[in-house]
Amino acid sequence: MSVPPSLVIAFNRPSHLEQTLESLVSARIERVWIHLDGPRPTHPSDIELVSSAKNIAQSFERRFTEFHLVCREENLGCKFSPISAINWFFSAVDMGIIIEDDILVSSEFVRFAQHGLEKYKKDMRIWQINGWTPFEEGEIAQSPWISRYPVPWGWATWRDRWQRNLFESNYVESISPLNLETIRESKYSPDFEEYWRTAFAKVSAGFDTWDYQWFHEIWRNGGFVLAPPFRLTSNFGFGESATHTQTPVGRATGKWSENKRIDLSPNDYLRNMDLDLALDKLMFGMDFPEEKFASLSDSLTPLGIKNLTKIILTRFSGVALLKILYNNFTRIAFIRVFLRYFVKIVEKSSPTLKKMIIRYRSRAWFE
Repeated sequence: MSVPPSLVIAFNRPSHLEQTLESLVSARIERVWIHLDGPRPTHPSDIELVSSAKNIAQSFERRFTEFHLVCREENLGCKFSPISAINWFFSAVDMGIIIEDDILVSSEFVRFAQHGLEKYKKDMRIWQINGWTPFEEGEIAQSPWISRYPVPWGWATWRDRWQRNLFESNYVESISPLNLETIRESKYSPDFEEYWRTAFAKVSAGFDTWDYQWFHEIWRNGGFVLAPPFRLTSNFGFGESATHTQTPVGRATGKWSENKRIDLSPNDYLRNMDLDLALDKLMFGMDFPEEKFASLSDSLTPLGIKNLTKIILTRFSGVALLKILYNNFTRIAFIRVFLRYFVKIVEKSSPTLKKMIIRYRSRAWFE
């Protein structure tokens, strides 16, 4: 398979668009479609900004082997502009990479997207290839994994998946998110249902966004995504010029891991519901789940175990024995045997401490 084509969804940020297009050139993307939304009638400054963005886009025409640009006369907004852009893109291609004008892509993301698009093109359970993740390099295994969460900060999909995106006709507010096909057999945080019921209801009521509809359709159809073990794209668009993301939260602004390669050798990638629990917290700020779901430590690397041990020790350093251990944690935190027996001792010593450990056990990357 050749390098996948790419769609860039842009608006009134010419300097952002320039950086995004430069990243595509660096990543050796050869075929590009650019969709530029029109100026808002209530924002006179948009006329000049959109015109500048158009000039920036046109200046890159000769740097790609195939170049397409459409400039809307009217403003479609944060919901209908991306939908229109993706429809336009898939009227010309069968599969490809989709980014907005504040996303930088790495060459490793292009490699990962190319691999995933080819591997799963006939597997209708997989709807998307993610480029962004909140996990730092080394916190989980180097192999990709199967997740329920499609991330819109640099992603890839197929025409036949996108054409199944029928939120407007399929959404029924009375149906609980827990009854969507993908979620039925999932682990989820205590406030998962309330969060997503509210989010989907807002979209149905007219909230100006497109990606939550995509979430809903993937889950309604029992779909999943292929997720990378560390970041391959970067979102640099936080600030006053953003519509929904003026202030970054958590690890949203983290850069991708330089010069790191994903292990693409496994024949099958595994679904990891415990890591999806981490995304509940990291991406959407949900509460951490009850004891029966707190098994994220099974997915940690030695680096994650060290972070986990640090959290446990600092949380309970008021206990005399733990103070002693805390003073030496940097030398012993990486030892799996120590962690296992330490947790057992603390859990047996106090029911209260046991509950607290259960609550914080899997929060190595939340703090």
